[in-house]
Amino acid sequence: MSRSRPLVFGGKYAEGRRLRPTLVLNAETVWRVSQIARNGPRWFRSFGTPTEPGPRLVTIAGAVEHPGVIESAAGTPIAKLLRQASAAPYQAVSVGGLSSGFLSGPEAEQLRWESTVLMSHGCTIGSGVLRVIGAAECPVEYVAHTLEIAAGETAGQCGPCMFGVPAVASDFAAVVAGDAGRVPALRQRLGVLSGRGACHFPDGVAQHIAGALRVFGDDLDAHLAGRCVADHDWRTANAS
Repeated sequence: MSRSRPLVFGGKYAEGRRLRPTLVLNAETVWRVSQIARNGPRWFRSFGTPTEPGPRLVTIAGAVEHPGVIESAAGTPIAKLLRQASAAPYQAVSVGGLSSGFLSGPEAEQLRWESTVLMSHGCTIGSGVLRVIGAAECPVEYVAHTLEIAAGETAGQCGPCMFGVPAVASDFAAVVAGDAGRVPALRQRLGVLSGRGACHFPDGVAQHIAGALRVFGDDLDAHLAGRCVADHDWRTANAS
């Protein structure tokens, strides 16, 4: 059977050196394929849900006693996953890294790790990461830090990543610092960031900020009023 695309790619580095033919495989995909080959498709579908079958890996970090990768399946209560990692008292959970949103503490206690459930709360599975935000952390300072990282992730190929993501990161950081005048700019840029860019990374960043505005509105209001409700800086918590 002919293939429309090669499985192994070569090319050049930015400085012109040739890149040897390279095969890149997703570790979880290889893990799943090996399970199906060893145990059969019926065994594989005995885990998860009818629409999201099979075992899956969830990475849990942040305010937990045992950060790491947990073997789970779609439909598992998020609260159960957090108990497995011995989560400390927490106020919210970042879902899916920079490509998704946030859940408040009460939402995380009630919802399942499942795409359709998370989508109703502005989140996606994304990279399969749950980052627990501890009760004493400042969540908006944590979000500002993640956006600072996002602003440096551009490959320099298109405007939304080169200019749009750094602009919204700067706006959000200014709002966290108490600059109410940057709120309109943040909301305006956020409205045009989604749906732009060939790689869809700006879409994920827009979803990340929208989730933060939804869950941490009171914390942002406190910062705009010149105070922080956190007991200490988020960096002093068990952050990852």
